[in-house]
Amino acid sequence: RCITDVVSVMRPYAAEHGFSIETDLGALDSTAFDRDAVVQIVVNLLDNAVKYARSATDKTILVRTQSMDGFAIIEVEDHGPGVPHRQRKKIFDEFYRHVGDAPLGSEPVGGQTPGTGLGLTLVKRFAEAHRGYVEFLPAQPSGSIFRVALAAQA
Repeated sequence: RCITDVVSVMRPYAAEHGFSIETDLGALDSTAFDRDAVVQIVVNLLDNAVKYARSATDKTILVRTQSMDGFAIIEVEDHGPGVPHRQRKKIFDEFYRHVGDAPLGSEPVGGQTPGTGLGLTLVKRFAEAHRGYVEFLPAQPSGSIFRVALAAQA
């Protein structure tokens, strides 16, 4: 229900930027979690998908949930340019902002992507506070999948 509520709130924002949000919400094991933290995780990941995949031809963002190996898994997938390999270790660092294919430390052509560089840092901290983790996976044929795992607990 928490994920469904966030997606409902974020759909108009995504649509305003030409995106649609689809869901594949699998059943999750009984899990206790901080609702505000999970809301912020999903908002940050959806906001990043809209900001960084704006040049995508496929403007569908997919939100998935599933239980796996004792974790509640939340995934947000977009079909933008993805994250260059050389930047993948830095994207969770405080104040680091992914700048597409531009050289590190430079701004993207045509302006600056809005944000403070704290979104993924907060996602990581909230995941770790739930005895979990966050990771980046490349989407096929292009794009990003951000997987957040929260430890399942009664």
